[in-house]
Amino acid sequence: MILQHANIRRFREVFEVSAEFHNGISYVIGRNGTGKTTFVRLLVAALTAEVKYLLHAPFDLIELTLRKPDGAQWVLTYARQSNQSAGSEQSRGFSVSLSGATPDTLHSESAVLEPSGRDTGADELISQINMWASLSRTSNRRLYVGGDRGKLDVKKIVADGRTIQKVLSEGLRVRWLPIERTLKSQASDDLKQAAAPSTSINRKVQEVQNQLVRYFAELEKEKSAQLELFRNNSLLALFDVEVPQRGAISRTRVDAIESEINELIPELHLDETLETKFRTNSQHLVEWLRTRKGRPIEVRRQSLARLEQVLSYWSDTQGEIRGIFAKRDAFIEALESAFAMSDLTIAQRTAFAKKPELRSNNEIGFKRDGISGEQSVGLLDLSSGEKQFLILLSEALLERDAETILIIDEPELSLHITWQRRLVHDLRRLNPNVQLILATHSPDVVSTSEHALLQMENIVVV
Repeated sequence: MILQHANIRRFREVFEVSAEFHNGISYVIGRNGTGKTTFVRLLVAALTAEVKYLLHAPFDLIELTLRKPDGAQWVLTYARQSNQSAGSEQSRGFSVSLSGATPDTLHSESAVLEPSGRDTGADELISQINMWASLSRTSNRRLYVGGDRGKLDVKKIVADGRTIQKVLSEGLRVRWLPIERTLKSQASDDLKQAAAPSTSINRKVQEVQNQLVRYFAELEKEKSAQLELFRNNSLLALFDVEVPQRGAISRTRVDAIESEINELIPELHLDETLETKFRTNSQHLVEWLRTRKGRPIEVRRQSLARLEQVLSYWSDTQGEIRGIFAKRDAFIEALESAFAMSDLTIAQRTAFAKKPELRSNNEIGFKRDGISGEQSVGLLDLSSGEKQFLILLSEALLERDAETILIIDEPELSLHITWQRRLVHDLRRLNPNVQLILATHSPDVVSTSEHALLQMENIVVV
């Protein structure tokens, strides 16, 4: 699902914003102070039903139009209640409606959150609620937060209803990278970020590393499943194979068969005795194909037919395995290309270039040349820009080709212009189904897609 259009009324208490988004990528640009970060942050909060942020956020109405792959549309609307504004201490409530989502949600159905009084504990109570109201087919449901003692007063909540938050999370994927590149648990804090950027980015790098390890381990399991299927099919080839009547086999094909056998044997994980026997018999068959001397032709034909069937299964298995690891390999190739610094001299590359490596425990690391030889470089030892680049590419990879709305504030942060220019290409290569919404000041980031600009000065109606 992708975001098509956003309309925000009384944006920052004054303006109206109307923006049409492109399917692949949209760049939110503008001068400092025009509201780029506020705009994309409101989009994230609305798309994820982030209650605590929206209570304090500067808007009177947010209306988002989303489109599913089949062309169907969702319309998501947040509206302040009458006589309310984001700055009101007495009441900061709003209604939310979602139309076109599922049979469980009706057009114009809404849920209302109304913090009452000046109770300072209201926000803390809200943050502990999974969602402020449930949707039902019959009537609006209200949840009141507040009271004399700051306790939760719940009225007319439908226990088996579906929350808008749940419907949104099931229907679309949204990833948000603020300028601090915070952890998921920090990114939903109010209008502030508690952690210092230096600490935050290191924690984010560690989070990304852990996610990559789990993802790569899953890929290894998929590979193991393919190898098990291959072994099962190979056993069947001993009994269920047609022996073709054929003439001479070309020397080129014989050489190819020999090469395929040599590639296959290590993957079979045979014990030493069985591996030796397999190699010996295979070599005898290859020699026979070259000379046609020895055992009767019919016996050799049967052996050849079985072997070719096994090799055919192996070729198919290799294709499946390449597909399993295709995005992982593309990720490592992108890192390798960026960190190689190929535009520098040989001496400069020796001093500064790094090479990514996938370690046996599925962790990503780096190596570089040192005085005493090759040195290992941990992720936390990378520069700020290198960490930023790693985080950005990892976020795209970890979506696993899912249709995702990836919103990034200042993607150019700490990146050299050569990396800024390649960033969008690398992100789209790792996930061609991602919709990128980038708030940026960098002409190098937007250089390849200047048609997709959303200039704040133009989309804001004063």
